[in-house]
Amino acid sequence: MGSSPDRLRLLALLHEDDLDGALEAGLMDYAARADDPADAPLLAAQRRLRTAWAARERHRARAARLARIAAEREARRAPPPAPDRKPALPPAAAAIRILRRHRRGDLVIENLTIYTLKPVQLESEVELIPRVLEMGRKSAKLELEVFHDGNLVSKAMLTAQMIER
Repeated sequence: MGSSPDRLRLLALLHEDDLDGALEAGLMDYAARADDPADAPLLAAQRRLRTAWAARERHRARAARLARIAAEREARRAPPPAPDRKPALPPAAAAIRILRRHRRGDLVIENLTIYTLKPVQLESEVELIPRVLEMGRKSAKLELEVFHDGNLVSKAMLTAQMIER
């Protein structure tokens, strides 16, 4: 076999539906002439293969583009990394801290009622503002307000009993 693929062999392979054999024999390297009717099956096979290969490349490019878009979407959906700082105090701890500022001694939480006004996503940063409503010798009442982005999202009422040492 010379530098050019054998036309008769290529036609025989195509007639037997051995496309892989025709490709190995140099189907795509064969310079088929459009004006020669004997080359028509070779031209048609070359055209079909080029169309199929182009479709495969478009499919691969589309799959890569969709994978990139999905990865970007997942990156946008991922929560931001948590900052490295101490977590906010729970409502009861904040109430105990403010009561200890007003009066020395221990205390026991008698009742804690929480009213949720709006939902807040987990790991969100909130601001807790405790306010003493009533301070007696043996008990205290506090109101706690929870803010998220400046909006009131929750309120709590706390009653505590003072324990003298």
